[in-house]
Formats: sequence, structure tokens, C-alpha cells
Amino acid sequence: MAIISTTLDTTATTIYQSTGESVVTTLYFCNTSLATLTFNMYLVPAAGIADISNIVYYNVQIAPSDTYVVDTEKIMLGAGDKIQANTSIAGQIVSTISYMGY
Repeated sequence: MAIISTTLDTTATTIYQSTGESVVTTLYFCNTSLATLTFNMYLVPAAGIADISNIVYYNVQIAPSDTYVVDTEKIMLGAGDKIQANTSIAGQIVSTISYMGY
């Protein structure tokens, strides 16, 4: 199992890209600011781009100094598939992903 952390921007940023088959087990979105912020998350196929057709979390609010955890469903990805995310204010939400590759 491995982890990767990324600070979100206002434009869709790749927070994880699979190099083969992999499973994302948990995602954390930590709001490091003193204001309520929102984020969006996209599951993007290898040749695709983040847009409304692959959004899975839309305008999720995170209270100041709080963390939103996604751990109920496991996300299976193929080679080149990616998870992208963006936030309402750049540099204030940190995503951390736990994953297993095959």
C-alpha cells in the first residue's frame, strides 16, 4: 500500500494516475484554511478530461480545519485512468490518497 498527497488548485488537477491496474482504498480532503471551502472530484478515463460527465463529488463543503473522508467504496482504475480534483480556493485543501497497485 502507498500514499500520495497533493495540494488542490482551482482547476482540475491530477491527484492520482494509475500506471497499471490499481485500487484506491481511501481519499482524504483536508481543509487547512479558516474558511469553509468546496471541492469537486472526477474519475477520468485514460484518454478523457475532467468534466461534468465524470464528476463524482460536486461542490462538497468542508468546514475550516476539517477533513472529508471517502472510504466506503473502493475505486478500481486501469492503466492511465486518473482521479482529478479542484477546489474553490487554491492551496487550501490537501488530498491524500491510499492505494494499492497490481
